[in-house]
Amino acid sequence: MKIYYICECCDEIFSVDETGSGEGAVELRGFCNECALEMGLKEQPTLTARQFYS
Repeated sequence: MKIYYICECCDEIFSVDETGSGEGAVELRGFCNECALEMGLKEQPTLTARQFYS
């Protein structure tokens, strides 16, 4: 069975997984990395960014 991960914003397939059980396909909705970055759901990692907590 194939699992297709489709972005809710751009409707593009951003990942495909395959399981060993049976035939067929399943569609799961989510957000691709690009759309998640644009919406602020995911921060882009920076090497120079440091956070200090007191």
